[in-house]
Amino acid sequence: MKKEVTRNRWSRFCKQFSATNQFRRMTLSVKSGKGRATITSDQRPFLGVMIEKKNRKIDKIQFFAGRSAADTVSEPVFEISQPSRFVVERDKAGMDTRLTVESNDGSKAQLELVGTGREEGYESFVRDVAYSLYQQRGNDGADLDDWLTAEKIIQDSSTVFTR
Repeated sequence: MKKEVTRNRWSRFCKQFSATNQFRRMTLSVKSGKGRATITSDQRPFLGVMIEKKNRKIDKIQFFAGRSAADTVSEPVFEISQPSRFVVERDKAGMDTRLTVESNDGSKAQLELVGTGREEGYESFVRDVAYSLYQQRGNDGADLDDWLTAEKIIQDSSTVFTR
């Protein structure tokens, strides 16, 4: 089921969409206004969609994905300027499967979400960040400390998309 999100609900929608789908695996397809297509992110954890305003007007939409590097677990993977349209698609069970954002110049970003569980994506993400911490420390013990530190880093970084 496809549904267009009205412009006056974009800010609220982005926060809700991010909260509902955070840590699911994502693929982001991008088509420029000139017809060229690229894939910018393949099967990384989705962290959020954020609106950037300029003078109270929506200027950009940014898509963020997770990284396993403990020093920077969140990074913008694409931004679309002057957005003009949001379309969300859901499966029969009501789970989000795709978000398409179009711009005034004809560019289009399509976020595909894979898997059903935030928990499974979250656990995998924490494992990757904890392993990064382990490697930074020279591959010696303290796996529980690494896990707890990774959880804190991810929680601190991901809440910005849902507030």
